[in-house]
Amino acid sequence: MVENDSLSHGSDVEAGSAERAEPSPPEQPGFKDRKAGLIAFGVAQLLMALGMASMAALQFVLMAKLGGFAPPGAAPASKWGFFGAGIFYLLLALVAAVLGVGSIRCRRWARALNLVLASLGLVDESSLGVTRDVAHDVPQEAPASSG
Repeated sequence: MVENDSLSHGSDVEAGSAERAEPSPPEQPGFKDRKAGLIAFGVAQLLMALGMASMAALQFVLMAKLGGFAPPGAAPASKWGFFGAGIFYLLLALVAAVLGVGSIRCRRWARALNLVLASLGLVDESSLGVTRDVAHDVPQEAPASSG
């Protein structure tokens, strides 16, 4: 009497068509799981942030210990130079820490900002190389002879 088991449960789906009733999720073309790489790079960025924070601490210690110190015949070092360098390293450490945590958490904004900052770093480094090469080719002025 029970030929179609699905009819006894009140379902209007024919027997054998259950495979066709549930659609499979669409394939995403070109998707690669980059979670491990993002986590590894995030850890590397946190280590860089730790290094930058230690450089900031070193600048502040140097400011306290060596501010105003100068070898004989030279102008004394300014404390503000050490202070500015320390603040700069603290800001770099903050940016690296935020991007590192964002990368570990696999946030899209962290990947985009990492790419932007890496591109700026490449442009900056390449321009320093060009400047160094151009400055190397400029002849130095000969010192004025006395006499």
